[in-house]
Amino acid sequence: MAPLPDGHLTNVSRPRAPAYGTCSLAELLPAALAAVLGRAVPSPQLRIPSCGKIVVLLVDGLGHSTALRYARSLPRLHAGLRGHVSSAFPCSTSVCLATLGTGAPPGTHGFLGFNARVRERKELFNYLSWASQEHIDEPLTEDIPPEVLQPRATVFERAERQGVATVMAGPSALADTPYTRAIFRGAQYAGADEHTSLGDTILNALARLDGPALVYGYHPDLDRIGHEEGLQAPAYLDELGRIDALVGRLADALAPDETLVVVADHGMVELRPKEVYELADHAGLEQEVELLGGEARARHVYTEPGAAQRVATRWRDFWRERMWVGSREQAVAFGLFGTVVPEHAERIGDVVAIAAGPVGIVDSRVLAAEARMRGHHGALSHEERLVPIAVFGGRRS
Repeated sequence: MAPLPDGHLTNVSRPRAPAYGTCSLAELLPAALAAVLGRAVPSPQLRIPSCGKIVVLLVDGLGHSTALRYARSLPRLHAGLRGHVSSAFPCSTSVCLATLGTGAPPGTHGFLGFNARVRERKELFNYLSWASQEHIDEPLTEDIPPEVLQPRATVFERAERQGVATVMAGPSALADTPYTRAIFRGAQYAGADEHTSLGDTILNALARLDGPALVYGYHPDLDRIGHEEGLQAPAYLDELGRIDALVGRLADALAPDETLVVVADHGMVELRPKEVYELADHAGLEQEVELLGGEARARHVYTEPGAAQRVATRWRDFWRERMWVGSREQAVAFGLFGTVVPEHAERIGDVVAIAAGPVGIVDSRVLAAEARMRGHHGALSHEERLVPIAVFGGRRS
């Protein structure tokens, strides 16, 4: 796997965009599909050995730097490690999984943050819960059908049209959610709620599928633990060990014509309480701001009409080198979201703010839990942006 440049986002005049089109999550499932079809890969930097069946296991929240830091806890993963690939921006689960499932950058599939303003609403829409952020217990599935908000064919739909059987294994609670339908439709969903169950479900799918097949497995727990307890907690280290055992079990069970690819959606950084700023405590930041979307380290700032330039100036003066602050037009021009289709442009904040150091900003009035988190992600540091990729088995062509 071709290496990507490391380094923090230190040049706040121009943030580094993800490697869309060459070595990002958008190219990963198309590359897996090419492997089972014996066709040319969409990107030479993401070439996967040809095979009859392929498993893509995604570990939510496992950054490349974390995998290196805790190499002793991940010996089986490191046995197949081939480098790293680029996440999407913002480096958030809802954005990155949509990029993976659709094979397209965020500006094309339209999922642009943990929450964002959609269809010119005067409220934030939470993609994972498929509800208004301020009315999270009132789902809007009737109001915004998944196939309307995200009409692109998923990689799984394209696979089935080409004769490749597909299965998605993950938590049963996610089986028929609007978010799953929006980005993973086309795959048969198989519920798995424990580590052993996830391994069993994946291996059972491999055994029963005939002909070329693509099995996608989703492991959610590391991200949750990182948010709640941080990246040095005993529970976090224990979870790494369980993940490595799962990787080893799947790798050992592969038939000669089967391949396992292990990847992640994003990485994570840990912030101290004093590094997390509360919007309501800073009148200058809140002035002329209607909505604060995105996540603590990658914000969509939706301003009052005509106020974007003034808000951007105040935010730049406050954050200085700690955050890059720019206009929607600058963020699009820098390629942060990849190709942005016109109907999705208004979902991007009038002002975009990206952490360039150990800081974040939250609004507890809208999302109280975010202020209590220890682990955060969303920005473009190498800890958040780069994720490991490991490959096992496969018949080399």
